[in-house]
Amino acid sequence: MLKLAFLAWSVAVYGPVFSPCPAEEPAAKSGFEDTEKTMAKLSELVGGTWVNQDPKFVIEFRYEWAFGKKAIRGLGTIDKGGPHESPGEAILGRDPVTKTVYYVDCHGGDNVFKGTVNLEGENLIFEFATIIGKPAKWRESLRFPDKDTMQFTIFSEKD
Repeated sequence: MLKLAFLAWSVAVYGPVFSPCPAEEPAAKSGFEDTEKTMAKLSELVGGTWVNQDPKFVIEFRYEWAFGKKAIRGLGTIDKGGPHESPGEAILGRDPVTKTVYYVDCHGGDNVFKGTVNLEGENLIFEFATIIGKPAKWRESLRFPDKDTMQFTIFSEKD
């Protein structure tokens, strides 16, 4: 069983973070290469079961390739066995128009989140917002210290 290490759940106010392409590098080429590197890092999620170590709030997800390996699908449970248990489903893939990696995440059908994923060094940076449910913006930094461990930190900006 793979481990999901929850480092911190912090509420913080932050501004949007944008990383424009350098002027000397064509945006289309850079965007395509960036999405390929980001998807390659995200592919480390595929296979096995990711479970956190907090018995008070169990998160369990499995990831698989979807749509002919054009996207990654995550299926799982948030607060498994707890009072707020909710199924979750996420899709991550390449947007050929914007040359970004998209992220769409549904929690129990009542909350839907949409955003992008970028690779910064060894960290996957998720920036997303609620599109269905109570408005909020989120930023998550995720890394794999080894092949069986995922560590992440989530920050939020709420009304």
